[in-house]
This record gives sequence, C-alpha cells and structure tokens, in this order.
Amino acid sequence: MLRHVTTLCAFALLLVGTAAAQTVTTVGEINAIPQSQIDQLNALGDGVSSTDLNSCGSLIYNSLCGESVKITAVVMSDPLNSGLSSINSEGRPSRIHLFVRDVVSDTAGSDGQGIQIVDGGNLGYDGLVIGDVVEITGNVSPFNTTMQISPTAAPVVTGARDPLTDAIFAPVAVSTSDLNADAGADGAIRTNWDNLSKLRGNYVRFEGATALTRTSGSRVDWNWTSDSGATSVAMYDTSTRYRNDRSDYPANFNTRTDDYVAPTPGATINVQGFVTFNGGNSSDPFQLGAPNGIALAL
Repeated sequence: MLRHVTTLCAFALLLVGTAAAQTVTTVGEINAIPQSQIDQLNALGDGVSSTDLNSCGSLIYNSLCGESVKITAVVMSDPLNSGLSSINSEGRPSRIHLFVRDVVSDTAGSDGQGIQIVDGGNLGYDGLVIGDVVEITGNVSPFNTTMQISPTAAPVVTGARDPLTDAIFAPVAVSTSDLNADAGADGAIRTNWDNLSKLRGNYVRFEGATALTRTSGSRVDWNWTSDSGATSVAMYDTSTRYRNDRSDYPANFNTRTDDYVAPTPGATINVQGFVTFNGGNSSDPFQLGAPNGIALAL
C-alpha cells in the first residue's frame, strides 16, 4: 500500500511540475513586439538582414519565443486544406498546418490574436474542424521568420463556435500597404513593421484590389495591389486549394480535381486568407522586397 501511495504522489508531483512549466497566455502576448525593436527595424530600412529576424532573440520576437505555452483558441482554417508538407513513409503529410484565433478576441479585438499551428507529431490536429474551441499546449517555435506554435500534446476540444454567425470569424479589413510598406520606385516593398505583430497569423480581407502578376505551373504565384502597384501582397500556397502538385495526398484531404489558375492581371478582386511571413521567394516571388524576401504574404 505504501508503495502505491508513494507512486501516486510521485505521479501527482510530475503532473504539477509539467503544468508549472507551461505559461498560460494569449496569442496576442506571443505575437507582441516591443516598440524599441519595431523602432530598430524601421531604422534599418533595406539594411535589415536574416540575423535581425530569423531566431528567438531577434527583433521580431519577444521573450515567449522558445517557451512552452498554453492557449485557448478557435480553429479558423480547415486542417484538411493543409498542403505545405510532402507525403511521408506512412502515406500522410508529415506536418499539418492550421490557423487559430485566440478567444480573447471576443473582448480584446482580433489584432495580434492569430497564429499558425504546425503539428509535426501526428497529435490529432487533422481531426479538428473550423469552429472547434481548443486548448493548445506547445512550444513557441518560429521557423525562421514564420511565427508558429509546435504542439506537444493533442488538442483538447472544449466547445464550438458557429463560423457562419459568430463575429470571432470576421476577417480584418486591410489594404496591401497595411502588410507591406512602399519602399521606393518600381513597386519596391518592405514588411510594414508597425503592423507585423497585429497581422501575422491573422485572418484578413482585401476588397477591391487589383491583380498584378501571375505565373502558372504546379505552384502558382500571383500578387495584387490596393494602390496601383505602389505596394503589393503575394499569395503563399499553404492550402491544397491553391496547389497543383498534391495528387498524392490522402483522399480525405481537400485537394483539387482541376488546376488552380490565378486571376487575370488587371482584374478587380476580393481576397481573404491568413497572413504569413515566410521570407525569401516564398513571401516575395516577384522579388519586390527591399531586401528580397522581407515582405508579408497571404
């Protein structure tokens, strides 16, 4: 009996220790960037480099970077649209990418409250649906300039919200200059550092924009502008719905049955999706960034 009691006490202490190691926080606190760091980024201009951005301790992250956290958020994107990862030896994508919005948006507003979740451990995130309210435990583990949480446990579904009627699902209205600032002649752009913490990972909508440039092929690139080309934003194909190279995905994923074709240049368009900062050609396929890659995408 004493052995059993001792074992139970040890187990309880282990649970307490595990819980204590996690910071219960909000997505807004994870995304926050100290004003002094934003000022440094603005002062650097086109002198900004990857060493200023690509790891915990750099200018676009705060002290929660690298920490174990717990958040409560609503699922905003369909995990079965996740299309970034190649198929592994088990016949499934090796990573699932989805976007969530912190439930504190109900009272605090949606600025800064969106983040990407990247499940590389087959923890069950592909079973979630849009509207699930979930407790997520994981590490704040950016991939270079991409802010994300890497889960360390299965999601705990605590409720549901109706994506058709609930205000928490409303996109943030933006223009291209909200994401990427005018950095000079010929359409040069640079990440709008003043808005990075508010918009990265967030669900946004552009209305009445103009399609600029497009490519074709297995991975289509295209971009659009809200101000006659002074600033622009490009698409990043996180979703299977915008990829023409995922015919090997499992049947339950939302892959295309025909090729995706980007809008015709000059067309007036409405676009909505999730803001990403992938860097390099992923964010900046038409090399308009000053320097190249320092641009937000959707």
